[in-house]
Amino acid sequence: MLAGGMVAFGVHKMSQSQAKQIEEHTGVPPEELEDADLEAAMAELNIPKQELTDEDRAAGAGTDD
Repeated sequence: MLAGGMVAFGVHKMSQSQAKQIEEHTGVPPEELEDADLEAAMAELNIPKQELTDEDRAAGAGTDD
């Protein structure tokens, strides 16, 4: 989890409530979606893209671990 209750999936970050919206919309947790499918769901739900910052990456976000 990132600062401010944000979570990261691939190269995107979002709030936990947005992640829940995506899971309810697709039936799949965001972390299991391919990038293209995640971006499509975000667009359909009008969830803005928030790219990871260098600070997020330094905190371990955007890694596959």
